[in-house]
Amino acid sequence: MCSASEKKPAVKRLGTALLVAAVALAAAATGFIAGRSSGAAREEEPAERRSMPDTRATPPRDEGVHDAAGGSIAAAPDEDAAAAIARLQDENARLRAELDSVRALPGEPVAGPPAASTAPAVQFQSARLRAAYQEVAASTSKVRTLAILRSLSEYAAEQDLELVPILREAMRRGDADVCRMAMQMLSPYESAEILPALEQALAIPDQQTRLMALTPAGAIKDPQVANLLEQAMNCADEDVRARALEIAREQPPELQILSLAKGLSSSYSDARAESLSDLLLRGDKAAVGTVLSGLQSSDAEFRREVNETLLFLIDREFESYEQAVEWWSSNQSRYDDDLVEK
Repeated sequence: MCSASEKKPAVKRLGTALLVAAVALAAAATGFIAGRSSGAAREEEPAERRSMPDTRATPPRDEGVHDAAGGSIAAAPDEDAAAAIARLQDENARLRAELDSVRALPGEPVAGPPAASTAPAVQFQSARLRAAYQEVAASTSKVRTLAILRSLSEYAAEQDLELVPILREAMRRGDADVCRMAMQMLSPYESAEILPALEQALAIPDQQTRLMALTPAGAIKDPQVANLLEQAMNCADEDVRARALEIAREQPPELQILSLAKGLSSSYSDARAESLSDLLLRGDKAAVGTVLSGLQSSDAEFRREVNETLLFLIDREFESYEQAVEWWSSNQSRYDDDLVEK
């Protein structure tokens, strides 16, 4: 069995051998069929014609077909052609099994990123940006990638959305310096179309990249920002969670309520507690409906805190989320938007 470093030559060699065996098999099968057809034709000839000597020139003797090592596989002159075909089939099966076993070996680590041809197809209006995307996709050098991104700084200043796929491709390798530059270039953007790039950056291990990914979020006035903040409030990095909550506090009320609802379901107790506290400070009708969802938590201590908040807001506490929703549906009309009873 070959080693991983010999995998490519071995695959090529066995593939060639398999092709040779397949050709041999086809040749033997064709000869066998032709022989049977010729024999059948001769049986139909008149007896006196078959008895006449054949004065035609004798064709050169077939030297037979050979296996991948050069040995003869075809049957001897007196061997049945079907037996030769069976032998060829066995040889073909052996070569195929060996080829499959070599292909199953782990390949050698590939240095650098995949080739540009593997990058996803992206449509560009700008020929310059199209060329830049291809260069970034093909680049195996951090220095080269950074230089390409710097050359596109004017597109970032103009918030050109065609720059976004280039930055996403650059971040695909996960290099911290490249990812930071990509986030710096996206910082002035205010379009929700950059949110997938920000979510991609939040998955990068580098803390600074994650924090920088949240910078544009405050300027994006779109409900989808809540999904980005949810990802951040479930980040293992406490600083990232804290920054996400700061952004939620600065959002317009109609967006803030969506983000704080995400915070209530965070897997981290600090994010849940801070979100609940912010909802209490809001103290409006919309906050009550969101606070109720906290009763679905599996954390008994957090459910107790939720009931304390509801007791403060509407002077009620509940044993379950279902009970709370039923009561609120029937009684919310008793309150105005500031929770003053009518």
